Amino acid sequence: MTTTVPTTLDLQDIAEVATFISAREVNRHLALGWLLLGLSSDQHSEHGYTMKYHLGWRRSLGETKRAESDMDVWLNEQDKAVESAQEQK
Repeated sequence: MTTTVPTTLDLQDIAEVATFISAREVNRHLALGWLLLGLSSDQHSEHGYTMKYHLGWRRSLGETKRAESDMDVWLNEQDKAVESAQEQK
């Protein structure tokens, strides 16, 4: 799927903004057409930071698409492992 990314962004075209801390989740959303709007970081300890990725969904793309969360992916993997173990019995 080829997505044309505008060279200038009209913020009125952004229908929804979502924030993620997982690079895997960000990449899954970018693959669906979300745009990276910005980055920020929070300091949670003397030497510890959490990177936050702020993504936007453009109205022109229609209904908002969401990728699976890391937790959903993990749960699906666990379900498959249980099913496989049960089939081997």
